[in-house]
Amino acid sequence: MGRSSGVWRAGRLALVGALVACAACATTSQEDTPKKKDKSFRRFVTAYEAALEAHDVEPPTEIKSVADIRLYAKVHGILRACVPGRTPDFSIAWSQDFAGRSLKTSQGEKSLGELAQACRQMFEALDKKPVNACGARYVQLERKLRDDDAYGRPRIAKTSEGWYMTPCENPPGTPLGKDMKDVEPKVRTACEDPKASLYTLAPWAEDSERRMVATVVCISPRQERTGWLPGNPGLGVK
Repeated sequence: MGRSSGVWRAGRLALVGALVACAACATTSQEDTPKKKDKSFRRFVTAYEAALEAHDVEPPTEIKSVADIRLYAKVHGILRACVPGRTPDFSIAWSQDFAGRSLKTSQGEKSLGELAQACRQMFEALDKKPVNACGARYVQLERKLRDDDAYGRPRIAKTSEGWYMTPCENPPGTPLGKDMKDVEPKVRTACEDPKASLYTLAPWAEDSERRMVATVVCISPRQERTGWLPGNPGLGVK
């Protein structure tokens, strides 16, 4: 894929990620003081330069492993970090107020508006590119303690808003057991995919509020689509 090996790309992104983290050390201020404006401008240029580096990495769009997801999520996060309105560091209003401000970059002087547009184009080029993967959606179940000290019927407590990209091989968790059969119809409804396979990611356990909680993951068959959520919390990828 491109000229980069997986190891080289991961190492390069580690450095780029460090640049982004450094740029985000302080919170962007909208106060009209020259010193704070200059700091926000420098941070924006740093984020832009990091995005240029990440854009050249070409993350995998054929997801076969957790490493593929990590690399994709890393690139996606760095590109998003310089798009005003996509990150809390730079608002759309801020980018519009200072669109004509000239900033020094590795490519010479450019206006803040030009940099914002370039960041948006790089991010959208990746975000709109179809990714071939299985999908994972997480459903949290709970059983509350009743007045008679017995646990009530299982119910859906929370469902992830969308589908996270995941490898099709070695799905997380274990196949749904007999203790989950009574909630299977509810889980399938929450997943909104009748073809999904169901796995228990976290078995029933009592939490700090004396509720019994469990997590089921729905695995959707492999497909090529846009809109996969980058990362995957069930696989420890943010």
